[in-house]
Amino acid sequence: MHLNQEELALLSRGIVDLHGNVTGDTFEYVRDCLTSLAAKDYPDITVWITSDGGNIDAGLNIYDILRNYPGRVTGLVIGSARSIALVILQACNERQAHTNSTVFLHDPVYMVGHSILAQCVRTQDTGEFDIMRQRMIDILVAKSKLSRREVVKMCRQKTNLYADKAKKAGWIDTLL
Repeated sequence: MHLNQEELALLSRGIVDLHGNVTGDTFEYVRDCLTSLAAKDYPDITVWITSDGGNIDAGLNIYDILRNYPGRVTGLVIGSARSIALVILQACNERQAHTNSTVFLHDPVYMVGHSILAQCVRTQDTGEFDIMRQRMIDILVAKSKLSRREVVKMCRQKTNLYADKAKKAGWIDTLL
């Protein structure tokens, strides 16, 4: 396990701090936290989220391990949950946000420099990208009060929402 003293201190209080760009290292951090908590009979946790998004593959892996964590998971947006960070938030049993926090959803095709699409285009394997893109949309649709068509349209329009609008859409449960 590679948690530093600050991360261990937060974890002892049931806090996983997901901040910055979502990367493979972020996945390893969350995995290390959950591994440590498994030895303590899976206590309830709060995931602080302040992220502009990042790597889709790493984000989907974080979504999966949080969704399958046996304890209760509360996600708290502090500032922003953009792109794949919004998807990660959807893995939580309770999704909270500060009133002035924002979420951002977009079609990842528009963020070539920040997604796996650039790699897929170089290797001519856009099928992998399409699968990840559809999984992101599936998660957002399943957790929202909107139709698939509405969610896809919002993604194409690169939509930024304050927490109250995200709550109306169904991606946040509680405003703080």
